Amino acid sequence: MAIHTWRPRRSTDNGSASLWFVSAVFLAMTIGWVGLSLGTVISGRHAAGGAADLAALAAAARLETTAEFNGTAALNTGDRDGATTPSTESDETTRRSACTAAAQVAERNHANLTTCRIVNGIVDVEVRVDVPLYAAHRWVVTVRAEARAGPAAVTSEGLAPTGNHVSS
Repeated sequence: MAIHTWRPRRSTDNGSASLWFVSAVFLAMTIGWVGLSLGTVISGRHAAGGAADLAALAAAARLETTAEFNGTAALNTGDRDGATTPSTESDETTRRSACTAAAQVAERNHANLTTCRIVNGIVDVEVRVDVPLYAAHRWVVTVRAEARAGPAAVTSEGLAPTGNHVSS
């Protein structure tokens, strides 16, 4: 008579739960890192937009006050193609002063001014913000933003409305 000894059955999935768990944790961490990085880039985009807006406003204010103080025509120069044509040396100085103000404001907002253009008293600026991604500080995303500012349009009734206003 043969005596059978009980032996546990060998399973074919030894350790597979550990692999699934490690894979799930890795996937969750990757999704979290991507979400955090995306949030950082979006936050950087908002910061760049704010820096561009403030830089354009600072340049427009400096342009207007300097032009009024110097009695220059810097607000009214420029041709139809958009190229600036300074009429005097003080106009060019006024433009440089306005762009310097824009660069200072952009730098205070942790941005770099890349473009400052003034045509017919309207200031166009472009700023750049370098956003480092979390957990990989060697990876940097560059975010750009543009803004425009200038004097308010004046009509015979006062300041012209801005935006898409419908008159009835």
